[in-house]
Amino acid sequence: MKRRKIHNGFKFFIKGLKECKTQVLISLQVILALTLVISTVLYLVEHYAQPDVYSNYWYNLLWSFVTFLDNPPEHVIVHDPITGLGKVLWATICLLKIALFAVPTGLIANGFDEAMQTEKRKDEIENYAKGIKRMFKRYRSLMLTDYLEANPEMNSQHLSKRYEVKKQVEFSDLQFRMGMSMKDIVDVIKVHPELRLKNTAKAVSDEQESGKDDRYVVELAPINRSYGYFINRGSNVTIVSPTSVTSYGIGWFCYYIAKFGGFNYISKDIEVDMTDPDSFYYLQPQPKVDGQLREFYEQNPTVYADELELLDKKQQLRDDYLADLKQVSGEGKWVIVGRQRIKNSRNTLDISLVDNNRIGSQPTVDDTDGLARLVKELNRLFHLPPYDEDNAREVAYNVLFPNDRRNITKVIRQDLDAPRTNTVVMNLDSHMINFDIHRSLSAYLIAGAIRKAIAPESRITDEDIRKFAQRGSGYVD
Repeated sequence: MKRRKIHNGFKFFIKGLKECKTQVLISLQVILALTLVISTVLYLVEHYAQPDVYSNYWYNLLWSFVTFLDNPPEHVIVHDPITGLGKVLWATICLLKIALFAVPTGLIANGFDEAMQTEKRKDEIENYAKGIKRMFKRYRSLMLTDYLEANPEMNSQHLSKRYEVKKQVEFSDLQFRMGMSMKDIVDVIKVHPELRLKNTAKAVSDEQESGKDDRYVVELAPINRSYGYFINRGSNVTIVSPTSVTSYGIGWFCYYIAKFGGFNYISKDIEVDMTDPDSFYYLQPQPKVDGQLREFYEQNPTVYADELELLDKKQQLRDDYLADLKQVSGEGKWVIVGRQRIKNSRNTLDISLVDNNRIGSQPTVDDTDGLARLVKELNRLFHLPPYDEDNAREVAYNVLFPNDRRNITKVIRQDLDAPRTNTVVMNLDSHMINFDIHRSLSAYLIAGAIRKAIAPESRITDEDIRKFAQRGSGYVD
């Protein structure tokens, strides 16, 4: 214990010295410069009054510096000044002797204290982070439990002991139960990318009368990739959530659609720069910083070193994201992109794609029979208009991707060498995924509809069944 304390003391001292190194060097430079100027003025003043005593400028200058050593050699001792200004300058040099040691000592002591406070704050943030994660208790959704008991299907008999991660933690809970301030919460989120700050008011449409007031919550995300999360369960269906980091609730909902269905799952949960987010849905050929491409900043790399570093980080996230997408793409496979939509339409869920009938457009689905079955199953769940020739455009093709919009469905088919991958966007009603108490049941039913329509071989894996049965806090992936 004693050795650890001694080691920590040296560690803080070295950190403090590194923190104040620049200030110490500047203070020494200022003191030495003042000494040079004052000694020169002292010589000029006293040489005029005592030309025999102050006869050598270099001796006078040398005395001014060696006096810092307390007892200068006899051959450089300068006699006391006799003029008023000379006496003031003499006293000033004596004070600089004190400042030479006192100022750096004070700066080092302040750096030592700051290093201790920084370390203390770091430990405090880590403890807060652990406390926040413990608040994401795994719980059982009673609505889904009742449904599973009444409808034993899709391995539901294995989910009787099923625990899901809490969707969010309220700011007020963190403040009252853990004594955290707003600054504490924000500081924790800055260093823990798996924790996200969201405002529930951003998920409410203008026509809704309630929920418009700002209400802040913290979300927890599973992280195992540079960009967020990826799991390959060997299914022919992959659920992709490209806006988890920015959109409230969509990551949690898509995660459980994939888990309930036994599907692969990809989610963007990390953003390099939240002030300038890089869209993984409308994925441009190259990342940008402040609207500029890399070529702009490479013209002056010294000035734009920070911007180039940001671009490198963004490119790394993109490369990892697209590499994982390529793993799960291919002929006969499906990639379903989940998006949150704050909408006023009567539909709880919309399917968006480019079809074969669009002149000049490349279709995003080849398995039209599978698409028809998928829409039919979703219609049955959410009472959408039936899928038929007269009504198909309204339901299945309600949102079409123009050729000039580079969304992820086109990137998969055109840029990842997977032109036969079936890619669609599933626009989910914000109210259903965020404010409806049946959201776990909704995720389960959507997973069942997808499985029945296009992935009958997919099942909840044994590993996921084991994880579902674990109590505790947070994700166990």
